[in-house]
Amino acid sequence: MTPSSSFPLSVITALFLFAATPTLAFTFPLISSPTSTRCGTARSSGGGGGMDAYAAALAASSKSPPPPQTTPSPPQLKLDPSETALVLIEYQNEFAAPNGKLYSAVQACIEHTNMLHNSYNLMTSMRNAGCHIMHVPIIFDEGHAQIGATSGILKGIQDGKTFERNSAGAQFYETMQPVQGDMIVSGKLGLCGFFSTNLDFLLRQKQIKNVVLGGFLTNCCIESTMRTAYECGYEVYTVKDCTAATSVEAHEMVYEHSFPMFSTVVDSEEMRKAVV
Repeated sequence: MTPSSSFPLSVITALFLFAATPTLAFTFPLISSPTSTRCGTARSSGGGGGMDAYAAALAASSKSPPPPQTTPSPPQLKLDPSETALVLIEYQNEFAAPNGKLYSAVQACIEHTNMLHNSYNLMTSMRNAGCHIMHVPIIFDEGHAQIGATSGILKGIQDGKTFERNSAGAQFYETMQPVQGDMIVSGKLGLCGFFSTNLDFLLRQKQIKNVVLGGFLTNCCIESTMRTAYECGYEVYTVKDCTAATSVEAHEMVYEHSFPMFSTVVDSEEMRKAVV
């Protein structure tokens, strides 16, 4: 039989070229070859690599997922009562009593934080635990001759004739009265509880390391005292639900943005547990 009688010459030529071309012949995978690959996955000897990989993947998918990762809780705060002072700033009738001249300015924040109730409970707990309780009132002579400010909050105090010595507004609020064993810091005539007062002297006399702050106003006297205490080297704790400002927004803002730079922010429940 001649090639021309059975197949066209072109077909025979094409088959010959296909067999003689290595690149074309190699495109057919040799299933029995231990070295052939497909999609980057090596086959095992005997040509069963594809099935082995499929079985392994199926087995892996049937396994139980790993347990979720949990973040460990931070250690509970613990303070030595003998080295801890609760510094109570301006718990006076002008701020805390409903008939006080400044009560309406802070009423919304007092109610928002429930700070008077929380402050009483914290003061009582820390006193019973053996902590040092220090009251820091602000008191001016009649006429406010000690104030030389021509603007700002101190000018407002002078114009409003608030916190005058022997006035009802300058007295301690009924639930925050000092008791025997407490200390009353004298000389506060400005914003910072340290400036012009004996606060630092008392703290060092009692070998205090931890200063806990509560009172009025969050973003004024509390903040000023906090910054100074921090710079003096004390460990400072600000009790968020035992302070109040003239607006809830101002109160929340400083606790979020500035207070954590100079103090450890806590709530009254956490602080009560820290000293027992």
